[in-house]
Amino acid sequence: LANPLTFYLPVYKGGPHGAAKLGAGVFAYSALSGFGDGVGHLLSPARAQRDVPELRTENLKAVAVYGDSQMNDARMAVMT
Repeated sequence: LANPLTFYLPVYKGGPHGAAKLGAGVFAYSALSGFGDGVGHLLSPARAQRDVPELRTENLKAVAVYGDSQMNDARMAVMT
């Protein structure tokens, strides 16, 4: 009924948000969800490139990563 999802938020030099701010944000999001989808964290540009080869790495400082889930609400309604 629920599919786990992983979100990658790239942080580029000159961008509107810094790596520390996004790192703290994804950690807080994970904490508020009870760490059910893992712990939000930051990846280095090299590690992010391995995880997401399509990612533009020019001026990339870090990548914030967090997990969430997508629920099929129609199926959930039928099941209950």
